[in-house]
Amino acid sequence: MVVTHNTPRSAYKSKLPNTKVEVFGSDITTTSDSNGFYRIDNVPYGEYMITYKKEGYVETIYFPVKTIDSLTIRISPILTKSVKDLKSIVVCCKRIDFF
Repeated sequence: MVVTHNTPRSAYKSKLPNTKVEVFGSDITTTSDSNGFYRIDNVPYGEYMITYKKEGYVETIYFPVKTIDSLTIRISPILTKSVKDLKSIVVCCKRIDFF
């Protein structure tokens, strides 16, 4: 049996509940709980990509994740806010006269 688990967090280290976690290319999927914790049991031996999806955040992919029999793999994903969900963007610049 192989287990993969940990807590997705934002760039500000806050836990992210209800994050969809998928073993890419398979039907193995779960969702993190109210504390941001998830656990995936019975991942077959092999090499995988793990994807994390949450509304308002950029999809994050971790690879390669190699599973080994009877080993718990801990991944510490950090998700970044999506630019399209930002309320405002401030651009600062300095004027430079060339002439």
